[in-house]
Amino acid sequence: MNTQQVEKETGVTRQNIRYYEKAGLLHPERDKGNAYRIYSEEDVEALKIIKMLRMLDMPLEDIRRVLEREETITEAVARQRELLLARQRQLKAAVDMCDRIRKEGDEKFNVDACLNQMEEMERQGSVFARIVEDYRKVARMEEKREICFHVERKAEHPKDIIKEVEKYGEANGLDIQRIKGEKGAVFFLDGEKYEAKTVRLRKSDIRDGKKYLVLCRRCCSPEAERAEVHMEPGRMKFFQAVHMIVRNIGRQKQKSVLNILVCIVSISLAAFYQTNIDSCRQQRDELDQIYTIRGEVWNYNGGVNSGLKIGEQYASALRESPYISELQESVDLCGTAGEAETYVQAKGINCLAAAQLRDRDLAWEPGMNEETFLKGERPDCCIADDRFLSENGLKIGDTLCAQMFYYTETEDALGLTAEPLGAVRMEIVGSGDMAAEGALLCPLRAVRSRFEENGAVYMPSRMSFALESGKHLDAFKREMDQAGFMEVTDGSGAAGYYKGNALVIDDSAYLEALENVEKNMRFLQAFYPLALLLMMAVGYIISYLLMQNRRMEMAIMQALGTGKHRIAFQIFAEHVTVAAMGCLFGASFALAAGIGNGISVLKAAGLFLLCYSMGTWISLMITGKFSVIAALMGKERG
Repeated sequence: MNTQQVEKETGVTRQNIRYYEKAGLLHPERDKGNAYRIYSEEDVEALKIIKMLRMLDMPLEDIRRVLEREETITEAVARQRELLLARQRQLKAAVDMCDRIRKEGDEKFNVDACLNQMEEMERQGSVFARIVEDYRKVARMEEKREICFHVERKAEHPKDIIKEVEKYGEANGLDIQRIKGEKGAVFFLDGEKYEAKTVRLRKSDIRDGKKYLVLCRRCCSPEAERAEVHMEPGRMKFFQAVHMIVRNIGRQKQKSVLNILVCIVSISLAAFYQTNIDSCRQQRDELDQIYTIRGEVWNYNGGVNSGLKIGEQYASALRESPYISELQESVDLCGTAGEAETYVQAKGINCLAAAQLRDRDLAWEPGMNEETFLKGERPDCCIADDRFLSENGLKIGDTLCAQMFYYTETEDALGLTAEPLGAVRMEIVGSGDMAAEGALLCPLRAVRSRFEENGAVYMPSRMSFALESGKHLDAFKREMDQAGFMEVTDGSGAAGYYKGNALVIDDSAYLEALENVEKNMRFLQAFYPLALLLMMAVGYIISYLLMQNRRMEMAIMQALGTGKHRIAFQIFAEHVTVAAMGCLFGASFALAAGIGNGISVLKAAGLFLLCYSMGTWISLMITGKFSVIAALMGKERG
């Protein structure tokens, strides 16, 4: 066909046909007689494809790759679809911005705010688009870098190798041009220079009886490759590594799936194991909520825990200990009260619990409660027993006169005697049923002040407490030992019977529970190193088995100039990427199956990936030690 006929057949104008020819998309023959262009059926078909793809707004460079069979129409159209969708999102954002400006009107329009928002949207979209485009550039470059195919017989001489390359090019529609005058098997493909080599395959790599592999590598320097993709060296190496990992995972689909399944099973087991350990730790931490460790001051032979004389060194040690909460302290008093001088038992207390009472057990004067009572802001006040009030005709709000006494040891330390503390006038601010604790309760702060005013030595009669946490039990015991507290010893003599210098701590239930939990945890932790070694062994064994059939690949990569460290890193990254995918699926499965909580599963996945990576690296170091020449000759057995 001539130009006019092609124009009529395709609907493409003469000017566009010439433009596509100049762009290298069409290559019509020339009539030898008049040099007119002669278009073949293939040229017409190519022009129709160009027209269709241009109507999809596809760039000419992408159309060229389709026509030269560097990629299929399906692949090109899929990539163009993504670009069009991205452009569609940009257009939608622009339409939304127009709507916003229209709704705001001229009065509320702020050009700076709109411009900043539009620039931010453009910046976010361009970053992602640039990443995708850079990866595609590197992927296309990597696809052109190497071509390999299998042959039946070994071609040693460059001419024989070129013949095999030409056969391959003819079978696959490639334009192979032999280069004369070169020493090796060198040729041009699509204007790019390649050099070919032949290697013998191992038995496991032989396909359809073809024992040899022809490798064709593009003769291009790293500087030229960077110039081709217009990219910084570090960025280009990163995308090359990503492309290599993605390509190899795709090539090893079955092995990758098997690897992922092994990782899923391993993660599930590791998550179950880690969950048990974390559960034991949680049980240990929760013992404080289940068990409260309480203690009391007793005399040294365990006879009494109240009515004691607790020395200042012991009392101060308990008050100042950072490990104690709920300290209950009281001092026993006695005296005569009222006009009838009725004998009464009294107590000074630092909290209602020290008198076995609660705030709701008492009736209070308006404006008074436990907190205001214990603060001692009204020192001359007391809480009275209901029966005492009834017998003496008193009520809340009345004033009570009393002569108070405190107890002290006799000279032979075998008994107690009462010493005067002075006369006091106290307002009754509360009442309740206190028959078991005495007729009167006074704020401990006020009582201690009366001891100081009368020059008397204050010594508590009873002290009890609860530990803040069982974790501090050992530290608390050491602190009390240093303060001089003794252990209770049964059968001691009567001398010093009322001295409060021994501690009784009720920690047996807590210690028994703690021992059971720690026994389980020790059992699990004893196998922890073994579990880590097993996870490392999984990574080593899987990598070792998968590497056995890839030594030829590694040997070829080294023969073509790729460094050993780069090869090792790429294969390592490939294995770890697959393992990370397995960890992700395994963690999702473990959570869905209720094997453990999120933290335990993440710990297990992290430990597995770390151990797997270590095992993989060890495997690479071992399997990477082989003879490249022997591998290329098919004699390397590992």
